[in-house]
Amino acid sequence: MGKKVFLVTNNSTVTQDDCYRKCNTLGFTVEKESIICASFVLAQYLKEINFQKKVYVVGAAAIAQELQDAGIRCIGVGPERIGGSIYAALAEGKLGLDPEVGAVAVGFDREFSYDKLVRAITYLANPECLFMATNTDEKYMVTGTPLYLPGEHVLTRCPGLGKSQVPPLITVKLVLDIKHNCCAYEYLSHLQ
Repeated sequence: MGKKVFLVTNNSTVTQDDCYRKCNTLGFTVEKESIICASFVLAQYLKEINFQKKVYVVGAAAIAQELQDAGIRCIGVGPERIGGSIYAALAEGKLGLDPEVGAVAVGFDREFSYDKLVRAITYLANPECLFMATNTDEKYMVTGTPLYLPGEHVLTRCPGLGKSQVPPLITVKLVLDIKHNCCAYEYLSHLQ
C-alpha cells in the first residue's frame, strides 16, 4: 500500500525498547524507529533543543531511561523523602535541590508524594525552568471493573505546578488536536 505505520502510545511507563520487545513477543514485525512512546518523545525533544541541564522527573523509570539514553541527566525517579520537617527544610534551604535542574517532567508516578510536589514546585519557581508532561489523561479505567485510577492530569494541575496556569508542554497525546500537541506532531513530521 505504500503506507508507513507508526505505533504511538502516550504511556510514559514504557520505553521504546519495551514496546519493541512486546511487539516481537506478540509476533508483530515492526521497526523500532516506528514506535513512538511518550517517554521517548520527551527525551528526543530535549535532545533536539540541546537541553544541557538536568531534568527532575516526577514519573516512572521509563522516562529516566529514555532521558539517559538521549544523553540527558535526570533525578527524582522513585520514592523521595525530604526528611524531618518540610517547613524547616524550606526555611533552612535544605530541600536537597540540585542547582543544575532546568526542567520538571511529569508522567505517571506511583511514587508521587507531597515531598516530590514540594521539590517540583520549588524548581518551577525559577521562570527559566521548563515544565513538561508526557500526557494529561484524567483517569485510567481498571479493566474488568467500574473503577478508575487517577491519571497525569492530576499531577499537571496541582496548584503550583501549573506555572501560573500556563499549560505545560505536552509531548505526546493521542488526540486529533495537533495544534496543542505540536511536539508530537513535529516529531512525526521529522520521521517522514
